[in-house]
Amino acid sequence: MLGRRTVPLLVAQGWDVVTAGRHSGDHRVDITRPGSLATLVESTAPDAVVHLAGGVAGPGQSTWELNLMASVELLHAAVGRARPPLVILIGSAAEYGADGDHVTEETPAHPVSDYGRAKYLQTAWARRFHETGAEVLVLRPFNVVAPDLPPSNALGHLRAQVMAGRAAESCTVRCGRLDVVRDFVTAEFVAEVVTRCVDNWPKTPVLNVASGVGIPLGQVFDAVGSELGLRLEYRADPELVAIPAPGTLTADPAALEEATGLRFRTDARALARHLIGAEPPHPLAEPS
Repeated sequence: MLGRRTVPLLVAQGWDVVTAGRHSGDHRVDITRPGSLATLVESTAPDAVVHLAGGVAGPGQSTWELNLMASVELLHAAVGRARPPLVILIGSAAEYGADGDHVTEETPAHPVSDYGRAKYLQTAWARRFHETGAEVLVLRPFNVVAPDLPPSNALGHLRAQVMAGRAAESCTVRCGRLDVVRDFVTAEFVAEVVTRCVDNWPKTPVLNVASGVGIPLGQVFDAVGSELGLRLEYRADPELVAIPAPGTLTADPAALEEATGLRFRTDARALARHLIGAEPPHPLAEPS
């Protein structure tokens, strides 16, 4: 999802981009197979690496293989070269775990899920390499919005239900808590941040990618229903409601703005229109 948006921006900036993926790209790579990333780094000799792979584990995979062990292998492979490349890793707001309003990059993390723990340990490794002089950066996006979010993502799961029922006058959505307040950014904005950081390398090892504005999840989906002319009825699923999650989690975007000159401004209606593919995202990203 992020790669499709990042590659064109890097190419436009003059980078010779070599892509790698499990099923597509210039190189086919299974990041859960030990040694695969080390071999890729050795064969391509990159000046920079943007590591966007990871996410929710599928059949035959584990959260730790996808989000931690592959990153550690990549870091060792990169730092071991005579001319180490820049390395960008993708973290997650899930690293924080607990409630927080305007958390900073130095706010203590208490992840409550395996995904959050794996990303947190990835960040800890990156900080350690950064302390030794390696040019390593973790970009920590908060809640990413895109019309092609996978159903494995909580927001994507809600979107899929709404879009499947949009032909009717009403739609019943099975959901978890809708009162949670989140800090939303679009996938396009994350890609812009990645590109800006590759071209103007920050001095810090971690940057939160966020707007600093908290919006209730239910407000976003009420706006989705309004945009589609669809009456949404929410049905709480006990299993989804029971998933540990902070009530409020927003980030302080000051470090991001200082490092990249970018900031993100949005509201529930704009997010809803982007989620259903009705509005281009770029006007929401602006120089600070």
